Amino acid sequence: MRGIIRVMSGLLMALVGASACGAASSSNASATRLTASGIARTTTAAGTARLELRETLAANPTAGTPARVDVATGTIDLAHARGAVQGNTPGIGAYEIRWIGRHTYVHSPMLAAPTGAHATSRAWIESGAGTDDAVSVDPLTGFLFTADPLALFRSSAARAVTLGHETVRGVTTTHVRVTLDLAALTARLRSEGYTVDDPGRATEPADLWVDAQGRLRRMTSLGRSGGATGPITLELFDYGVRVDVQAPPADQIVHGESSSSSASSSASSSTSTP
Repeated sequence: MRGIIRVMSGLLMALVGASACGAASSSNASATRLTASGIARTTTAAGTARLELRETLAANPTAGTPARVDVATGTIDLAHARGAVQGNTPGIGAYEIRWIGRHTYVHSPMLAAPTGAHATSRAWIESGAGTDDAVSVDPLTGFLFTADPLALFRSSAARAVTLGHETVRGVTTTHVRVTLDLAALTARLRSEGYTVDDPGRATEPADLWVDAQGRLRRMTSLGRSGGATGPITLELFDYGVRVDVQAPPADQIVHGESSSSSASSSASSSTSTP
């Protein structure tokens, strides 16, 4: 069964390689040389980082949930496409998502719990190669959690427009604007076997803040993805942090056919590293 596993939305947001196709090598370098695909290369080459994802979600009268800002934090290994994020959705509860290769593991009260003798021990839903379920990837908020975490940027080669210089978490950055190619990303992911939501539009403007090494520090977009009603923001920081992500114990894992395909909320989850 090909189900769609939804777990916190702003959380599974999208984002963002060795010398950028013109990535700035100093804070004074001309940002006009920056491209989205170049930033992806430079950021990936940096290896690991901490991340924070924020997304404003619309109220859901049916579920009785008010409008809210969902925040997820975690770590990511960009070079090996793996990571983990945790958050706590107001009114729903705490969740965790881990991705390793093309496998995603989701622990969330938004997913139906399995029944039977092992109902209390099996707390994770698995999706990916070799399972009977597919995770649906939201092009704007879920590409981070695939086998290529920066696919959205690699698929968007347009040159960046410089807007200025700002400080992000104490780091001097160049603020640029790019046009993300959602149509190219969707085609790319589908060719790789992913189930991808229709983005509803071909492109999406986004602002990026890039440090002197050409690494992404922050990304914001207008959102409009899923239940989002406000900006989506991703921040990457503490580059070089240790990332140790392990699959949950086998006796705690069930496959997607036991999940609730209607579990909507904040982020769309998508798979990850080999």
